[in-house]
Amino acid sequence: MQETANPKMRLARALRRVHDDPFKEPKENMSEKDKARKEQMESHGLQEMTMRRASFIVDIKRKSLSQPPNEKPFCRFDNAGMVAEAMVRLGADVVFVNVDYASYGGDLSELKTSVNAVRK
Repeated sequence: MQETANPKMRLARALRRVHDDPFKEPKENMSEKDKARKEQMESHGLQEMTMRRASFIVDIKRKSLSQPPNEKPFCRFDNAGMVAEAMVRLGADVVFVNVDYASYGGDLSELKTSVNAVRK
């Protein structure tokens, strides 16, 4: 079967199954007026409000660009991996790990430890 031969397509179909809207009504059950409206909205790139989902996004950094450069870091932690793991356990959908030392106080090793901690 061609579906199993292409791993990218398998992944795309799996992601589609995960992100399909459970409230999306099949077009077969819709009236002609609703079908026309839905097709028009989809052609303009619009979707029903029920299609939108909130995401919990976490940004891990020790300092901010909006603070004066000589001010102390506003967040102190020893291991960014532990912070990332805790945030994922709390339900974070996305975790940003800032690795620019001059701007945010992080480095590339923190990204590596965060990835390893979250993949456990």
